[in-house]
Amino acid sequence: MIEKILELASRVAQDAEVFEVESEETPVQFENNKLKSASTRSVKGYALRIIKDGKIGFSSTTKPDAAEDLVRFAVETAEFGQKAVFELPSQPESLPKINLYDAAVANLTVEELVATGQEIVDAIKQAEPDAQCSVEVEKAIGRRRLVNTQGLDVTYTATYYGMGGGMEVIRGTDMLQVWDGRDSRSKLEAAEVASKIIAMAKLGRNVVPIDTREMPVLFTPKGFAMTFDMPLLMAFNGKEVLQGATPVSDKLGKQEFDPRVSIYDDATQDFSTGARPFDDEGVPTSRMPLVEKGVVKNFIYDLESAAKAGKSPTGNGQRGLSSLPNPNYNAIIFEPGDASLEEMIKGVKYGLLIDQTLGAWSGNVRGGSISGNVHFGIKIENGELVGRVKDVMVSGNVFEAFKRIDAIENKCHPMHSGLCIPHILFSNLSIATQ
Repeated sequence: MIEKILELASRVAQDAEVFEVESEETPVQFENNKLKSASTRSVKGYALRIIKDGKIGFSSTTKPDAAEDLVRFAVETAEFGQKAVFELPSQPESLPKINLYDAAVANLTVEELVATGQEIVDAIKQAEPDAQCSVEVEKAIGRRRLVNTQGLDVTYTATYYGMGGGMEVIRGTDMLQVWDGRDSRSKLEAAEVASKIIAMAKLGRNVVPIDTREMPVLFTPKGFAMTFDMPLLMAFNGKEVLQGATPVSDKLGKQEFDPRVSIYDDATQDFSTGARPFDDEGVPTSRMPLVEKGVVKNFIYDLESAAKAGKSPTGNGQRGLSSLPNPNYNAIIFEPGDASLEEMIKGVKYGLLIDQTLGAWSGNVRGGSISGNVHFGIKIENGELVGRVKDVMVSGNVFEAFKRIDAIENKCHPMHSGLCIPHILFSNLSIATQ
């Protein structure tokens, strides 16, 4: 059908692009320690973007044999569409070769997914008998194909395997909640998730007080992602940069971070869920530095934002089936440092380890301000993790904090969506408690 859509669209538009998405997903869910659901769902759909009379038209459908309607709706929307400032890409000379498909994941049965979920529940319950557990394990197979009137015809097929879980224990007036998870395009072991949840739950059994003051704060990879990701990564988004809305909009080539900080958008890592040979507009992907040794190196662009900025697209155009592309990250990688986690903890006389936050983006996000509740934090005293804190808030500024780093862990931890982040110790952030 994709060829038919393109052929019909080419009759009525100067340029056209058809995006085909096909996926089969099998999620398995456990709730309150018991299996809740196990199902398989399939989706296949098409998105059409056209350029007609210099304007963009768009439509999408999941209905088979709806080519004529798809083209008609795109033409109708083009009448009121925004001005096209970009050209569709032609067939690339080459694409990066990346391992995206694992037959071991594709061949997983529902029964095997259920058994994996049960394994996580059982491991947590063995360590924390009073815990109520929620767990999800999912496999998927996805295929994407993109064709356009400039001769582009690219496709890839990828697997997905994700697992995550959380536990809750109520003791009197105290509620202990811990969760963790990760994903990949290849097989994962249940113990990877269960062991992290169990370890944090053990640290959180003892509740201790903490002072209100500025102090060193050590972020776990998960805690960092929940707290710093949005304001930090928004700063390198080409759309935001065009508006001059971020603190680094005019800092290209300048030293704005600690020299130990290097951050990459890397779509070329084998089996990363952020890996792909081309983006959702057909532009080849790459390993691209955003920050290198503290220097701002690049911003991310899709076709439209690149054209407006007078730059080349970076392979970061992403979209859903029913939406137009926007610049987004493939897989963010933080370069590891030179300190072990044990050394980092031992070097803190009085501080806080943060693993989970809530509402941390309630401040001036574009300016880098953060302010939120510490949902799971462990007090550090004289180089030891001594217990969980309650009713605590953290606040500060992302860009100022990145100029005051004490240490970066020598290991990068794979997470969800292709993220890979080490533990990071900041010299001081504001901690307030009731």
